[in-house]
Amino acid sequence: MNEIYKKTIKLLSPNLSEQERETLFLEVVESKTNPENLFAVVSAIRGKMRPIALPFDSVDTCGTGGSGYQTINTSTLSSLLLAACGYFSVTKHGGRSASGNCGSADIMERLGINLIPDEKTQIRAFLETKFAFFFSGHHHRTMASIAGLRKKYGKPTIFNLAGPLCNPCSPKKQIIGTNSVENAEIITKTLVMLGGAYCIVFTSDSGLDEIAFEPFTFFRISGKYIYKEKMNSLYPPVDLEKISGGNLEFNRQIFMSVLSGQKTIFSEMVIINAAYALFFLAGMNYDKAYNLAKEALHDRAALDIFKKYKAALS
Repeated sequence: MNEIYKKTIKLLSPNLSEQERETLFLEVVESKTNPENLFAVVSAIRGKMRPIALPFDSVDTCGTGGSGYQTINTSTLSSLLLAACGYFSVTKHGGRSASGNCGSADIMERLGINLIPDEKTQIRAFLETKFAFFFSGHHHRTMASIAGLRKKYGKPTIFNLAGPLCNPCSPKKQIIGTNSVENAEIITKTLVMLGGAYCIVFTSDSGLDEIAFEPFTFFRISGKYIYKEKMNSLYPPVDLEKISGGNLEFNRQIFMSVLSGQKTIFSEMVIINAAYALFFLAGMNYDKAYNLAKEALHDRAALDIFKKYKAALS
C-alpha cells in the first residue's frame, strides 16, 4: 500500500497526541486526491470497520456532500422512497455533518431513530421493512478521532469521498452523488479498484450531489468498464434557493412534510432522485419509475416504512 494508506492507518490509531494527529490529518487531506489515494484511505477505513452481514443483497443511495449548498437530506428521503417502491432492499449509510450543517445521522436522530441498535435488532428491522440506516459513527468508531479535525478544517476532504465507499453492508449496487465531475470520475475509478459491480456516480451542473432540476453528468460502472454520459434535465430549471435546506429543525419539518405526502418542490426533488435510482439500478423506463415513486410517496408508503423501521428499533 502507498504512504497515504500507512498515514491513514496511523491517523486512526488511538495512541497519538493531538498535535501528532493533526499533523497526520493535514498530510492526508492535503495530499493529491486521486483514485490511488482514495483507494488507500478507503482500504484503511474498511480495515477498521465493523461490518454487518445481511441475508440478501441491497442498494445504497448516498452523497459525499461538499457542494457548499444547504440541502434537505434528499438522499435519505429518496432511500426511504426507493425502499417503498418495492424493487430493492435499501441499506442507507450515513453520518453526522462533517463540513455541512445537517448530516443524515443528525436528521435521523432528531426524528427519533436509534442510531446504535444491536446487530440482531438492526437485522430484524431490515427484514421487516427492507430498509435500514447504518450510522457511520457506529460502524467506523475510529473515525471519531478525527471528527473534530474535520469540523475545524471546515472544507470537504478526501474523507467525504471515502464515506459512500465504506458502507458496512457492502451493497452490490450504489448510486452516489458528489460535487464535481472530477470527483465523480475519481470515485468511479476507485470503485472499479474496489471491485464495485454496478454503480452510478453523478454530479449536477451546479455541483449539487443530488439530481435536481438541471443537467447532470454521470459515470456508470458495468463490470470493469466505465461509461461517462451527460443527461439534460427533463424539468424546467429551479432557483437553488427554492430547494435549500436550513438548520436541523427546519430540515426535520421538511423531512416529515415530504414523507407525509405534501406536494412541494422538495417532494418533487425526492421523487426525481428515487426515480433515477430505479432508472439506473433497475433499468426501468424513466416515466414508469417516476410514476411509481410519485405514487409511493403520495400514498405515504415511504412514511409507513419509516414508522415501521423506527418502531422495530425501539
